[in-house]
Amino acid sequence: MKDHPRYQLLEKIASGSYATVYRGRDQELGRDVAIKQIHEQFLQDPKQLDRYWSEAQLLASLQHPNIVTIYDIVRERGWLIMELMQGDLSKIAGRKQMPLESLKTTLAHGLRALKFLHSHGILHGDIKPSNMMIDRRKRVKIGDFGLARRVSNEEGSLIKGTTKYMAPEVVSDEFGEVGPASDLYSLGFAAFELMCGENFEELFPGLNAFGRDRQMAWMMWHAAPDRRLPEIKRVLADVPEDLAQVIQKLTAKPQSLRYKSADEALSDLNIDIKLIKSGEETSESLGRSRTTNPDKRRRMLLIGAFAVSAILSLAMLFMPDDKPVQPTEKKTVDSLVGVVREVRVNERKIIIEDEHGVPEEIAVGKKPEIRLSDKSGYILLEDLSPQDRVEIHYKGTEDKRTVSITASRPATSSGKIKEIDHKASTFTAMLVDPQPQEVQMYVPAGAKLLLNRQPVQLDGLQAGDHIEVTHLKDMQNRAARAVIHMEVLRGTTDTGYIKEIAPRDGKLWLTLTRLKEQSAFEFSDTCKITINGQTDDNGTAYRPEDLKAGDRVQVTHDAFITTVIAARHQSFTGATLRKIDQSTREIHVQPDDVAALTLVLAADCEISRQGKRAEFSELREGDVLDILFDPGAAKDLPGSVITLDSRPSK
Repeated sequence: MKDHPRYQLLEKIASGSYATVYRGRDQELGRDVAIKQIHEQFLQDPKQLDRYWSEAQLLASLQHPNIVTIYDIVRERGWLIMELMQGDLSKIAGRKQMPLESLKTTLAHGLRALKFLHSHGILHGDIKPSNMMIDRRKRVKIGDFGLARRVSNEEGSLIKGTTKYMAPEVVSDEFGEVGPASDLYSLGFAAFELMCGENFEELFPGLNAFGRDRQMAWMMWHAAPDRRLPEIKRVLADVPEDLAQVIQKLTAKPQSLRYKSADEALSDLNIDIKLIKSGEETSESLGRSRTTNPDKRRRMLLIGAFAVSAILSLAMLFMPDDKPVQPTEKKTVDSLVGVVREVRVNERKIIIEDEHGVPEEIAVGKKPEIRLSDKSGYILLEDLSPQDRVEIHYKGTEDKRTVSITASRPATSSGKIKEIDHKASTFTAMLVDPQPQEVQMYVPAGAKLLLNRQPVQLDGLQAGDHIEVTHLKDMQNRAARAVIHMEVLRGTTDTGYIKEIAPRDGKLWLTLTRLKEQSAFEFSDTCKITINGQTDDNGTAYRPEDLKAGDRVQVTHDAFITTVIAARHQSFTGATLRKIDQSTREIHVQPDDVAALTLVLAADCEISRQGKRAEFSELREGDVLDILFDPGAAKDLPGSVITLDSRPSK
């Protein structure tokens, strides 16, 4: 790449899946700048470019002390020239506790930025520590507006952010609509993390349950109505009352309990307005090392150091959490219910977690009676596993007690959905393994449901869907079993034109285009392919590699493509209808990048409009067309249209 006459790239600061940020030099004004460069592949993608330049226009329209400033754009290189920041708060989040006065100032800076954004009808959509940046005056500024949307935009409900800081209503409409309160929740959640430091994630049982899929684990936590952050005064000492109150209210899951505006939250913070404007306190948290005496550091009062499985995390969601956990008195109990976290065979102990996520050590003695709920006979202590849900009963006196344990273990079954009760969040399944049976299942808010490998809610499923479901006994008896994870397959048929057949992550994918909209599907290993009515070429079955760009296809798929029926003629996608001749059934069309041409619709031409069968008389000049046709036999004869899909131009 040739040097730019004004801006010089000096060094890479950060890189993501969408763009890379460099430290650069504005040689005309003699100042250092940040240069955000979109990745090369996105420069060829109109949708990604539109998003990128929309971010530039949005940033350019926002002039505020707590919002990153954009200076210039260089369209031909995909550059945004922005204010150079000194760092961001991700270097602190989850690593060390931010000094409380610094945190209060940081929170105030973030609230001022959100107050400004929301007053202009803009939602940020991805507030998190890495988007909370520090300028040379040590002020916190909000940056990275790639997900921002105007409140009035039709796509406002589609805001997506980093799942760790995602508001509940972004995950589930059970919590209401996405709006300004969603940004406030994300800011409060980030502040809670900055306040706790390295101990923050210990407040969340089961985050390690999904292995590397931490994004899904956070999404499930935010989606569960009965999972909430603890009261700050119960887990941290010495937090000022005003700061604790504001963070607690910002992170309330019900929007009715959350602040309605950033200004309302600001008014509850006891802070000197001069500090808010100067950012001096924030500089302490970034610039000084933490040498505080451990005895004087903020003390974690209640830490659940939980590292558990997916079933454990979800089992916690099956239990109600209507009341906060109260300090328990030491007393004799007759029974306990929980999920096994650890089995210590040599010590004759198990560690379980109760319905509130509080761990408890249970001494089982030398001869506990342990059995699995779905099997006869007894098992040994070492046969218990983390993930098992257990009911523990004590017999005898406190001095001489025996322990009886009944364990329920997750099972995986396949079958079909028979019927769904959306109101009760239950469905009836016809299972075929391990044995044919009809079972009612409850779907808790945090259960992971996938339809054709895409996340889905229960209301997106229907009778007849094929399922593979992992489940265990429902602790609250809302149904026989409670769903932990469910893969759902549903056969769907799409038509369009092949844009490309290309490998992706070692698998072969087909990209389908229809009326300028694209979708991609992965081939199954047993996909059946038909081309112009034939399934083979001289006895050799067609393979995905035999398909070509431009083929008109009917694709049947669930999570993978199972059949492709292709018609190989000439085609144009996204052409514009310029003129219609009703008497001769001729149309004059303008495809992209080639000369206009005249075509005649065959008598048996299949015409559709926005996916529904249509008549020739329903076509309108200006429509966008996908056309499959045979070229004319002679130069001056129009081609014959075989199929035509249309929609009005936008």
